[in-house]
Amino acid sequence: MDDFTQHRLQIERDFALKILDVYEAGNFSKEEVITVARYINEEMEGIDNKTDLITFLDYVSSNWPALSGVVSKEKEITSEEKDSEVYSGVLALAQNGKIDKAIELAKSNNN
Repeated sequence: MDDFTQHRLQIERDFALKILDVYEAGNFSKEEVITVARYINEEMEGIDNKTDLITFLDYVSSNWPALSGVVSKEKEITSEEKDSEVYSGVLALAQNGKIDKAIELAKSNNN
């Protein structure tokens, strides 16, 4: 199982637990649980990249604010992964003597 698939499974787990917590707190009806669970199950199956994941998270957050804690956590993780990839690229460019390109890449990530 690749890293992205494992991450996707963790997101599903987090959503499942949060949905049940929200239901037990009386903030979701049984019908809402069914609707949200169906949507998340169906959509998560088709997500195979970070861009689609961010779009999915934005949709979930806007439609079910009670799940925003999971969404915020996942968006933070995705952002940290992107930063890691960018700075690995910066180091690779610098290592190969492409200092100007490394600076450009680093600055583009800070905007």
